[in-house]
Amino acid sequence: MEKPAFQGRPVIRNLDKVPRASFLEGEFGQYVLEQHNLLAKQLGSPSVLDVLNYKNSVVTGSNPFVAVAVNTILQRDFSGCHVATPAELEEVLQCETLQLREHYEDTALVLRGVGQPNSHLAVRLFEQLKRMNDGRVPKLPVMLPLAQLSLAKDAESQYGLAFELQEDAKPIRAPQLAYENNGKTFAKTDRNGLPVFKQNTSRTLYTIADGLSGLFLSRGADLGSNWVYLGNSNSGGRVPVYCAAGAKKL
Repeated sequence: MEKPAFQGRPVIRNLDKVPRASFLEGEFGQYVLEQHNLLAKQLGSPSVLDVLNYKNSVVTGSNPFVAVAVNTILQRDFSGCHVATPAELEEVLQCETLQLREHYEDTALVLRGVGQPNSHLAVRLFEQLKRMNDGRVPKLPVMLPLAQLSLAKDAESQYGLAFELQEDAKPIRAPQLAYENNGKTFAKTDRNGLPVFKQNTSRTLYTIADGLSGLFLSRGADLGSNWVYLGNSNSGGRVPVYCAAGAKKL
């Protein structure tokens, strides 16, 4: 499937150094949104990418496709920056360096099988995981951070797009996200950003039984992996950006 080709690297002017953790705000947010819209055109202008808005100095809206598109731009134009992984987002949540609880943030995909929902995309990712695993069938569920994915055109996908694992992707075995754990509660996560279950605590995990879904941090700091349609977006969405210490613009 065809991947987008960029026509040279754009010139970035007058952008302040990006904070270690931030949303798409100010001049930085405007720049990334402009580049996102250009990338969307190169990808055939699928409707799932046409969901972002710039309002009150911040870019609003999010879904897994949007987050991967933004990550493509960050990796290209901002050395050391990417969309936050589940573990990084948990760090930000605990440190309260961003008001995550007021919004929702997409961070990963969860592959539980090759059935529905999103069977076509699930099969593509399953085959990629097999190739990465020297032909061996991967143990599922697997969590795939959005920061380790890219987008490709796919006419057979209901979204017009598919996800591709980057060469350095590190899929994370995630038995915690199996359907048997739907509704369990937790207060903290492990080093991968996966829940450590404990009864009668304040946060809840929501999951489904099969196929491919997203993983997002909800407004109440719950973990949701039960959205069937991956193109969903609303004004409460934010794309969280995470930069390595000392990261600089290219």
